[in-house]
Amino acid sequence: MRVPWAGSMVLAALLLVQLATPTLRAEPKTYTVKPGDSLAKVADFHSVSQSELRRANRLSKTEPLKVGAVIVIPHVLRGGALRKHVVALGDTLAQVASQYEVTVPSLAAANNLQEGSALALGRTLAIPDSVDPRARYTPATGPRDIKSGKVVKNGVLHTVQHGQSLWLIARAYGVGGEKIARANNLKATAALRPGRSILVPGATKVVSVEASSTAVQPIRFVRNLTAEEESLVLVSNDGKVLEKSRKRLSELCHAKDDKKKVMLLNRRLIVLLQQVADRFPGKTFEIISGYRPYEEGHESKHSLGRAMDFRIVGASNREVYDYIKKLPNVGAGYYPNSAFVHLDVRDRTTLWVDSSGAGQKPRYTSKGFARKKKS
Repeated sequence: MRVPWAGSMVLAALLLVQLATPTLRAEPKTYTVKPGDSLAKVADFHSVSQSELRRANRLSKTEPLKVGAVIVIPHVLRGGALRKHVVALGDTLAQVASQYEVTVPSLAAANNLQEGSALALGRTLAIPDSVDPRARYTPATGPRDIKSGKVVKNGVLHTVQHGQSLWLIARAYGVGGEKIARANNLKATAALRPGRSILVPGATKVVSVEASSTAVQPIRFVRNLTAEEESLVLVSNDGKVLEKSRKRLSELCHAKDDKKKVMLLNRRLIVLLQQVADRFPGKTFEIISGYRPYEEGHESKHSLGRAMDFRIVGASNREVYDYIKKLPNVGAGYYPNSAFVHLDVRDRTTLWVDSSGAGQKPRYTSKGFARKKKS
């Protein structure tokens, strides 16, 4: 779906995006192919994906590795992990897990190993987040009133939340239920799907409508770069990330000029976005920047699907930053002279304030920068 969208700060924000967060720089790592090696075996040993290994070496899907060939090992670890461990003599899964404060099951799963597996000397292990990226989300309990919609030419376009019926919406807006049903080609008894937009004819402003907080509420996202919009329920009522919604949001966050492969957003980032939406219920998220392609050796949280730059319509960036900086194990950035806040997932919380303007080099303030210790 496309909507007309104009934002006076969008161009300035996009100019600043490339300066928003530091990048990781590393020299290329190479490996000499040995007899018995296969692409799958080499990828597994170095804890990278087969597709990334092929891409880094410009190999076709059927092209085998040649013995003696020197190949490049990509910097991006399998599963988007940020930390790695090279196995030394005597290492066990339990010891490595304890060293990095993660669980043995999560370490084994991240590296396609059984929990009792012996570790090959020199193998690279991807270290998962110490906070489980599949952590469950728990919605608030009890009903609450939510403003969710926008004023349009003929009334208000209301985004349906969980627990809302046509008659509940009609009562809140003081409009007859039959009138709303006719305006939307609905039966008067029709059930409303959460996330659906319905027209409340004649309404002049968005009002609060009671919703059930025991169910996860939909979030309206708008991508500034393309003017696309979508209302998505990101997690199920039992706290699991909904993969269909994750894929659609990842598509909205994807770089406009790179459609060959959609980098799926990190699951924990999805959960945190839902928590932010709960703090600012019914409000629209404007996506400034999500996934950005990387150049080899110049990766960032954005290139790993772990970050989003965004603003929330109707809430100040300072207010949003003050909330997200309290979330566990995140990178949170505030830009007083720009149009967005930055949120990423990492193993240790890092906070910053960048007072630079559009097109300027980052100017971090000492008061705004802090790095939290692991709890």
